[in-house]
Formats: sequence, C-alpha cells, structure tokens
Amino acid sequence: MNRNLLNVLKRFSLSLFIALLFCSAAWAGQKYILVDGVIFETGSASAKPLSISGTVLAIDETKSFLFYLKKKFGSYYAVRLSKDTADSEPVEISVSLSPLLKRFTAHGGNAAVLALEPEKKQGSLSYVYFDEGVVKTRNDIIDVRTAGGELLFLENFDGGTVLDFGGNIIPCGISAVSISHVIGGQIAVVTDGEISEIIDIQRGKNIYSFSRGVDYALPSEYNLVFE
Repeated sequence: MNRNLLNVLKRFSLSLFIALLFCSAAWAGQKYILVDGVIFETGSASAKPLSISGTVLAIDETKSFLFYLKKKFGSYYAVRLSKDTADSEPVEISVSLSPLLKRFTAHGGNAAVLALEPEKKQGSLSYVYFDEGVVKTRNDIIDVRTAGGELLFLENFDGGTVLDFGGNIIPCGISAVSISHVIGGQIAVVTDGEISEIIDIQRGKNIYSFSRGVDYALPSEYNLVFE
C-alpha cells in the first residue's frame, strides 16, 4: 500500500476514534477524555487538546476539578486543575510510582494513586492532598474505588482479602484481585478473574457469587436455597 495513503488512513482512524470518544464522553456528561497521552476537552463543538508538558497516564474528574497523572523527564506528578476558573494555575505534586499503575481516582479535592510491583497483586497507594501539598502512603492495597463519597479499599488483612469501607472491614469469600464495579455507592463487585462476588458495602454483607462460563442448575420446585 502507498505510504502516503497509509498515513492518511492512520490519521483518519485516529480522528474517527477521537470523535467516537468525544460523543460517548458528551453523552456520559464527561468534560475531558484521554487519547494517547493527550487530554481533550469535550465542552466545545470539537475536541480541543489541553496544552500539558509531559505524557498523561490517567485522568479523573469531579464537578469542580480535573485530575491527571503525568510523566515528565522520568518523574511522575499528580495534578489538579480547577474547572471553574479558566486562568487558574494547576496544583502539581510529585509522587513515586511503581512500574504498574493500577488505579487513579479522584476523591473530593484530592486523588489516590495505586501502583503495583510486577508479579504482585497488592501495592502502595499514594493519597495526594493538594491543598496541604503532601502525599501519604498506605501499603498492601489491592485496589481502590470511590463509593458514595468515600474511598473503598480492597486489601490484604489478617491473611485474607477484605473490603475496607470507612473502617468497616468486610471479608471477601474469594481471593479478589480487583473491584470491578461499584453501583450506587451501595453495591461492590469484586473478582479474582474467574469468580465474582457481590457485596453490600453499606450493610457489610456478602450477597452472591457467580462464575464466568458456569451455568448453575435451575431447581424445578423452588427458586431460593438457604445453606
């Protein structure tokens, strides 16, 4: 294939991909999307790239702020940018990062960064306090999500895997490696890659487990079993 034609097709494919992301983000109410290390603002007629020095690895946003994690000259920085004031200066704080970034999530006016060492399912979580300009760490964290305005931790505890929701420790029935979903700040779904478990984090109760590719037998005379 002609090299010029191939380059045109590549540019067209990227433009189409950005357009589709722009449409989906606008539908979901998001103001920003991340494409190949570049943040695009979706609030105008077309996606507009933000001028940022360095490569952006992850983004998250709240009603008031855009948060992003970037790499610049071999160092990593967590950044908070106000959405309300166009000429506001971003707050940038240096963070240490293990080789594998697992989760970057906003929490109020702050952000949590979870990174893992290779071959390990748990790692170090850096919680970035932008107003104070400090970073606090917490070890043995497997995953983290926001749920109902609080942080939900999946971690190792006393030889098992548990969810920590506001100090309420909920043992998991499986050796979960991630929090796959949080629904309405009430329900969390954890998984080990094969088996998933549904947990009511507000009440601290395990509800149900299911496995991918497994068809459970349906009873002919009842639809509820107590064990």
